Amino acid sequence: MKKDNGVSASSFHLPLRFLLPVQRRAMHILYDFCREADDAVDNIASKDDAVLRLIGLRQRIHVLYSSGNVADPLHDIIESFALKREYFESILDGMEMDVKGQMLKPDLLTLQLYCYRVAGCVGLLSLAIFGVKDIAAEMFAVALGHALQLTNILRDVQEDAARGRLYLPLEWLQGEGAAGLMPDTLKDYAKAVEAVCKRLAVLAQEYFAEAERLSHQCNQRRLLPALLMRDVYFAYLQRMCAHEYFLQRRMMRLGFWQKITITINAMRYSWPLRSAGNTTS
Repeated sequence: MKKDNGVSASSFHLPLRFLLPVQRRAMHILYDFCREADDAVDNIASKDDAVLRLIGLRQRIHVLYSSGNVADPLHDIIESFALKREYFESILDGMEMDVKGQMLKPDLLTLQLYCYRVAGCVGLLSLAIFGVKDIAAEMFAVALGHALQLTNILRDVQEDAARGRLYLPLEWLQGEGAAGLMPDTLKDYAKAVEAVCKRLAVLAQEYFAEAERLSHQCNQRRLLPALLMRDVYFAYLQRMCAHEYFLQRRMMRLGFWQKITITINAMRYSWPLRSAGNTTS
């Protein structure tokens, strides 16, 4: 998932502890690829360098799905879990939207497409690793991807502005009289930005609610890591909303009691098996 650098390691790794070792290894390999793609656009000195890095990653995917490259760690998990090429390419398409400047006050539809590409497609690849194959689970993964990505965006408003990006929807900014907002004028439009962030938080909550609804139509035991990640991010979103610190970046960390809650939830999702119909996929 894009822009996860503000999530503490335990927020990602703890949910993966409930996977089988082969699945956990696959998720770490997928995570490493996503971080490499993320770094290609976030930690590069120039736009030209970012373009070259993305071209290199596209070539890597092309080789993996054409002639193959057994030395590449992605090769094993692509073969073992039948990961779809289109999702890897969509992730890179999302990164390219950053490079091309499309994520500077995008319209809402563009923002939603971005969320699907950089987060929803990661969720869809994860489903294959979890061994889940059904429509409800795919819809769950996409909804949850949107929710997690919007939470990241809300957390990183200032950091993104420093990189020349504003992920806040243009039409919502216009509604607040902030059509002229630019990354270097964030503080000048603080009140309007806060209002748009609150609205974006409501949208994130709606996606969380949709993911919750869909999860009851799925084999929740198979979705366990995703459900635990959802719990972590939803709690963080609630904390941001309660304190209204959208313009003050915070590291997402798991405290002792949150770790206990995650462990309890892991048992709740796993036993008894909760599924509306399909209990094998």
